[in-house]
Amino acid sequence: MKQDVGIGLLGLGTVGSAVADVLLNKADKLAEQVGASLILRKVLVRDTSRQRAVHLEHGVLTSQVEEVVDSPDVDIVIELIGGESPALEYIKQAITRGKHVVTANKEVIAKYGYRLLSLAQEHNVDLRYEATVGSGIPLISPGLVKLSQERKLSGKKVVCVLTGTGLKDPGIPARYAQPPTELPADLAVIEKALGWG
Repeated sequence: MKQDVGIGLLGLGTVGSAVADVLLNKADKLAEQVGASLILRKVLVRDTSRQRAVHLEHGVLTSQVEEVVDSPDVDIVIELIGGESPALEYIKQAITRGKHVVTANKEVIAKYGYRLLSLAQEHNVDLRYEATVGSGIPLISPGLVKLSQERKLSGKKVVCVLTGTGLKDPGIPARYAQPPTELPADLAVIEKALGWG
């Protein structure tokens, strides 16, 4: 495994600052858990002159996304801007430049997740995502693990829709809550990716 893994952070708001703080102040613990040092190399912000809650070394802050996604020192890009634009474009840029991407952007994943996963596969990188509820409780990964375990045990079909701020049509969950006569295409893709289809 690589000795150092370079991290590029997109956004330094509340969540981005907390992530940066963990990367900087719990570096030893993270290195022990991961097996490599996670080094915060670049952080994209709108205004590099603004005072920040977290102290970063000189040259880490940038207002140019290319300095993050084109940096040979950045292996993983963590997108924490939120919203669709410009986050979607930045995620695509990172993927096409061979960077692994981690995001908590529910809107982008809800709307473009399949396309982004296909793009990541095409460029041989990972796209990881996680949504939270209740101010930081992980939701998607533990749910999929639990659902996959239950599916293996019970043999029954598991269909669920996770909804949140990104959905503009509140009727979608209600329609999917009915017993489906035909599995919607997007759910069929998810089942196939999980090895259920």
